[in-house]
Amino acid sequence: MKPFLVLIFGPPGSGKSTQAENVAKKFDAVHVDTGELLRRILHDPARQHDPKIREERIKHETDGQLNDSLWVGGIVNDELRKLATDGKSVASSGFPRTIFEAEIELPVMRELFRERIFAFILRVGEETSLFRNSRRRICTKCHKPHQKANAAPF
Repeated sequence: MKPFLVLIFGPPGSGKSTQAENVAKKFDAVHVDTGELLRRILHDPARQHDPKIREERIKHETDGQLNDSLWVGGIVNDELRKLATDGKSVASSGFPRTIFEAEIELPVMRELFRERIFAFILRVGEETSLFRNSRRRICTKCHKPHQKANAAPF
């Protein structure tokens, strides 16, 4: 099977990462989560002297801002190129986040995966999204989100 790309969109708390993990397991793909990818790069000890990394880390952790779209798009494209070169399929959650990022990332997605790009939109009500996000916590050591309770109400 030729490598494919699955894009999963939805509001916060809709289960994008859960569904991307399910797709990755079922089809032997790699789950690429933009937040996890950014955390890995922002906390890489070898990159801590890079001024751009320091600037983006402050945005990510302190200011609560989205990271620079051009920078994020470049990181996502690099990761997609690496995986496609290795013949890996990708199940994504978290990208593209903005129209500008889509303009940066879509040409690379088309180049790498051609007609093997599938997009899904997860729909959950505002109440469900708020409930799930109110239970989400961020680990101060690894900076990964986790839930107070693992059971999803669906």
